Amino acid sequence: MTRMRIVEGTSTIITKGDHYMYSEGNITFNAGGFIEENASQHTYGRPIDAPVFEIFPRILYLNGHFYNEDGTFEGKVNEVENEGSVEDVYTCKGKSIQKDKSGNDFMTYNGIEALKIKNELFLRIAGLAYSESGFSLDVIKSIPFIVMNHHRQLTTSNVKIYKNDWFLDNTLFKMRNRWSDYRYAHEFHYGAQGNAAFREFLDIELNENIDFDKNSQGRNNNSKIKTAIEYTINAVQYLNKEYVGEDISNGGIGWQGADILNNKNWKNWLYIHPEHKKNAFKNWTNSYILEKSIFESISVFKGSFGTTIIYKSTEFSFKNSSIGNI
Repeated sequence: MTRMRIVEGTSTIITKGDHYMYSEGNITFNAGGFIEENASQHTYGRPIDAPVFEIFPRILYLNGHFYNEDGTFEGKVNEVENEGSVEDVYTCKGKSIQKDKSGNDFMTYNGIEALKIKNELFLRIAGLAYSESGFSLDVIKSIPFIVMNHHRQLTTSNVKIYKNDWFLDNTLFKMRNRWSDYRYAHEFHYGAQGNAAFREFLDIELNENIDFDKNSQGRNNNSKIKTAIEYTINAVQYLNKEYVGEDISNGGIGWQGADILNNKNWKNWLYIHPEHKKNAFKNWTNSYILEKSIFESISVFKGSFGTTIIYKSTEFSFKNSSIGNI
């Protein structure tokens, strides 16, 4: 803390007892006239040792879920006397044991920053990234940014429904075919009984109730899930214009797997650039030229469980729709 005192007139300090002045740095006296000191005795170079002052850091008592910037879940706090909600999300740089003024130990999270998102939505996005990736790290990193780009493309359009009352949660459910968490995890779709990877993310069995907290610590043991959480942190900061890195999806607003190979609509909508015709998409034939297509490929990645193509709206698409036909 810095304090400056400016006095236009005369400043007088009278001390009935002793007067001491201590500084961890230098002490400077500078006078436009002269400096006068009167004493019966002077000593120089033998100062009295300064007393020890222990400065305690300011402690914020907050409820919430705390995640390390590398995706590690550090813990949650939910105390009646604390500020905020347990659903609040904070990033931190780890945790440590501190002592309060009474000398008692307590746990504290270091370098916390509010992430401006609720925990269930945060984990819903990270879970989507893990579940839809085909277990490709590049896709895991990209999907959270794709969700944010999709949301931004909707909310900056001229379509009234996507204005004031359209939230990030709405965008996520739209991108997930408007399926609830339970339906996404358990009900039969796309040839499978729910999404097994999402159940793994939650550590639940088929038809078990959805519980985002159940696997909080367990997710720390899965490097790809931690990556999904780490890049969801980055993507939320990106949406809030607090991220200093780059959009790893390169402007992506959606993704698809090899199941679109036999989908007539996607054959008409999507233009795949030559450099992206590989793996499952190596034999793809574009139905239209780029200038007449709705979407175009940005990148393609192969994971251990399939190939994923990332796409964006074309210039042609925006000529016909302010939301780029998403």
